[in-house]
Amino acid sequence: MKYSTDEALREVYKRSDRLIRKRERRIRNVMCALSVFLFTGMIAIIANLAGTPGAEGVQSVYGAFMLSSDAGAYVLVAIIAFMLGIAVTLATRGYRSDHKDK
Repeated sequence: MKYSTDEALREVYKRSDRLIRKRERRIRNVMCALSVFLFTGMIAIIANLAGTPGAEGVQSVYGAFMLSSDAGAYVLVAIIAFMLGIAVTLATRGYRSDHKDK
């Protein structure tokens, strides 16, 4: 026999860990791409709603701040900060999972 049982079992665990890391990396990449896609979609929706002609006249107590013309920048900054937080979280999680065995 070329390998002992312990060496064969170690090799199986090593390959299993490699496959798990590869799957997690693929999932992380899909999540990053999806978050970029959603961010782009949200920006397009906000840009479309900002150009709506009747939006300024429809203000109530609950939506007065969000429908005012000055709120667009605040909403955009909030969305960018949220997406940046997602990206940093995913990058940190990926870095830790890739380097935890080393």
